[in-house]
Amino acid sequence: DGHVITQAIVKSPIGGDVIVKHARSMLEKNGIDLTPAALISSKEVVRDHEKPKYMRKSLNFQPTTSWLNYMTDRALQDFQHSIIQVSESPYDERIAAAVPAVPYEFPTGYRQDFGCE
Repeated sequence: DGHVITQAIVKSPIGGDVIVKHARSMLEKNGIDLTPAALISSKEVVRDHEKPKYMRKSLNFQPTTSWLNYMTDRALQDFQHSIIQVSESPYDERIAAAVPAVPYEFPTGYRQDFGCE
């Protein structure tokens, strides 16, 4: 009774992948530039919600679509790990409204506070 068979435990990234896809669609809908840090040579400090001011790296080659998607997903995962919280209990608007806003700066230099979006 109560003995766990660890070989039978299965892990799946599906839940995290769904959250990353939802975060991507939310950020793109709000017009937030998701340029990966690997493609940025320099950036200037801007105020919250201001358009980012950055210089793209000049590359001697064209990055592949799969690499761009991978790097964008890594930036989104950083956003996910830093900002996104999933409720552990049924949704309650009062509890969600009490969650404090958290500032986040994207690789482009764009800054915004994120709360219970």
